[in-house]
Amino acid sequence: MERITNEQVFFSLSEDGRKFELGFAGEPPALSGERGLFDMMVALGNRHEWGIAPEEQTATVTKDGAALVARYGKLRHAGAEHEVNIELRFTLEGDGVVCEAQIENRSKLVIEEFWFPWVGPFRSLASEPADDTLILPDGFGRRVRNPGAYVAQKHTGYMAPDQKRVLACGHYPGGPMAMGWFGFYGGGKALGLFSHDESFQTTGLNIARDTRTTMLSAGFVRYPFLKRGAWRSPRSLVRLHRGDWHDDARAYRRWADAKWWSQSPRPKWVDQMHGWQRIIMKHQYGEVFYRYGDLVDVFEGGKPYGITTLFVFGWFKGGHDNGYPSYEADDALGGEAALRKAIAEVQRRGGRVILYANGHLIDVDTDYYRKTGKRICLKTSQGSEYREAYKFSGDGTSLRNFGARAFVGACQSTPEWRQKLIEIGRTMAGFGSDGIFYDQMGGILPYLCFDPSHPHAGPALAQGPGKDANLAAMRRALIEGHAGRAFGTEHVTDCLDRHVDFVHTATFGMSPAAEAAPEVFRYTFPEILCSSREIRDETDHERRMNWAFVFGWRFDVEIWRCRGDLRHAPAYGAYLAKLNALRDRWPDLLMTGRFVDEEFFERDRQAFIAKGYTAGKRAAIVAWNITSHEHRFTPKLLKMRRFIEGASVSGPFRPGDMLPAHSVGVLVYE
Repeated sequence: MERITNEQVFFSLSEDGRKFELGFAGEPPALSGERGLFDMMVALGNRHEWGIAPEEQTATVTKDGAALVARYGKLRHAGAEHEVNIELRFTLEGDGVVCEAQIENRSKLVIEEFWFPWVGPFRSLASEPADDTLILPDGFGRRVRNPGAYVAQKHTGYMAPDQKRVLACGHYPGGPMAMGWFGFYGGGKALGLFSHDESFQTTGLNIARDTRTTMLSAGFVRYPFLKRGAWRSPRSLVRLHRGDWHDDARAYRRWADAKWWSQSPRPKWVDQMHGWQRIIMKHQYGEVFYRYGDLVDVFEGGKPYGITTLFVFGWFKGGHDNGYPSYEADDALGGEAALRKAIAEVQRRGGRVILYANGHLIDVDTDYYRKTGKRICLKTSQGSEYREAYKFSGDGTSLRNFGARAFVGACQSTPEWRQKLIEIGRTMAGFGSDGIFYDQMGGILPYLCFDPSHPHAGPALAQGPGKDANLAAMRRALIEGHAGRAFGTEHVTDCLDRHVDFVHTATFGMSPAAEAAPEVFRYTFPEILCSSREIRDETDHERRMNWAFVFGWRFDVEIWRCRGDLRHAPAYGAYLAKLNALRDRWPDLLMTGRFVDEEFFERDRQAFIAKGYTAGKRAAIVAWNITSHEHRFTPKLLKMRRFIEGASVSGPFRPGDMLPAHSVGVLVYE
C-alpha cells in the first residue's frame, strides 16, 4: 500500500484504491475499509438516484509529492464502463487528512450525488458500538450514545431500500445542521469530519448503517447534478485524534475564523435585553388579538418582570402567515398612524419594538406570486414548485384539518427576491421599529433549485450562498448607518447567523431532551445571541426557563402560542423576574460573557447541569439542580480562581451550599 505519514497520523491506499487505512503514527490502523473512499448516485435514462458499486471501481494510486492521488479512468456501472474520470487527492494536515476531488464526465450519466469523503465501513471506535458517542450539529447540538442504534431508528419502513442500508442524513446550512462538522468518540479515539466549504452550498452530513453487517460509514454528500462537464468538490478534512468533541469544535472554529467568520457589533440594547414578549396581532384566519393601540398595555404588562421588548407578528393586513410578501399596516388594527404612534409611545416609556416579516415564503394566492413569485421560486428536478403548507385554526375543526395555506419558497439567488427583502425591511423600519426580523432566513432545509433561468451555478448553490449574500446585502442596506437598529432572523446556522444581531430559535436543543447538547453550538460560536422558545404557558415553565438560563439564551415569551401576554400568566412572569434579577447582578458574565462550557471546572453530573462563562479576569458557574431533592454543589476548579460571590433564585449561594430542587444558582470567581 502507498502511505503518507507525519508525526501524528498515517493514511494508506492500496494500489487499486479499494482499501484504505487511517491510524496514529507508529500504531496499527484505527480505521480501514475495503470499498474505497467515495460513493456516487447517478441517473441514466429515466432512473434516478442509482447507486454505483464502489467495490467495483478501480483506481491507479500514486504519490504526488506529499499527496496520495487515486485516479479512476472509467466508472463501472450497470454492466458497462462509462467515460467518467475521477481524481481523489489526499494530503496530511496535522492530525487530519485533507480530501479533495474532481470529476470529468463525458458520459450519458448524470452524476447526481457524490459522497466524499466516505469513511467506512467501521464497527466502532470503542470496543463496543454502545460505548461510542456521536456528536451532531443538529440545531444547537445532539449527543447520541450508540450511533449505530441511532441510525437504525431512521428506517423508513417503506419509502427507501432499507434492506441495503439505512441513512441518517441532515443538511447544512440549516436543514437542520447548524455547522459543517460532526464526530464519533469512543475508546480514547475521535473521528472528526469537517466540510471546509466556503461557498455554503447544500451539503448532507450523512451516516449509513449497512443492514447486513450493521457497520457504519460516514461522510459528506455533495449534489453536483453533473451532466457533461467538470466539477470540483469542496475541501473536506478527516481528523483522527485522542481528544473530545471540544477539540473538533475548536478546530472548526479556527477554520471559520481564518476563512469567513465576522460579526458586526450589536446595538447595546440587544445585549442588555432579557428577551421579548412575542405576540400575534392578527392571525392567518382573520382573528384579531391586539390592535396597535394595545401595544403599550402589552409592554406595560411585561415591564414588571424585566421584559421590555415587544416582538410583533401579524401586524399587517393579511395576518400572520398570510399574504406574504405583502406587509402593509392594517386599517382594521388602527392604521399606519396608530402603529407609528404605538411604537413611539413604547419607546418613550423605555421599551423596544421588533417587527416581523418572512424572508422565505411567498403566498400563492397573491398578485406577487402570479406576477413574479411563480418565476423566482424554488423548483424541483421535475420543474414543479416546492410547496409548503402552514395552517392555524380558530375554534373549530375545518381549518386545522383542511385549511392549510399554500406557499412556495423564494430562490434566494434571484435578484428580484433580494430587492424585495430590502424593500420589506425599509417598510418595517419606516414605522420607527427598533428591530427588523426575517423569519426562516437563518435556516430551514437548503433546497436544491433546478430552475435553469436562476443565476446559481448549480442546484446546490441556490440557497446557502444566496441567503449568505442576501443577509450581507440586507445588513448593508438596512442596518449600516442606522445606530441602534437591530437585525434578526430565525434558526441557528453559523454562516448565516453571523450577519444578524439576534436569533429567534426553533432548533433542536432549545428545549430539554435526552439527546440535547446545546453546548456544542454555544461553545463553537458563543458570540451568536439566541433565544429560548416554546415556553407558552404555566405548564413546566420553570424547568424550561432554567434550561434557557443555564445556556444563556434570551427569553422568548409566547403566552398561549402568542395569543396572550404576561398579564395572563403571573406565575410565569414571577419566576421569569427572579431569573432576570439574577442575570442583572452580573450582566457582563451572564449576558455578554463568553460561554466556555466546563473548561475550568468539574461537577456532579448526576444532580446538576452546570456551565461556565468568562469575561475579562472573572468567571461564573451557572448550576441547575435537575433533581427533585436538594443537593450540595461543590465544583472542582481546574484552574486557580478565588470565589467572590454567588446567589441563587432564593438567596445567597456559595461553593458547597445546598441548592434546592429544580433551582438555579450562580458562583462568581476571579
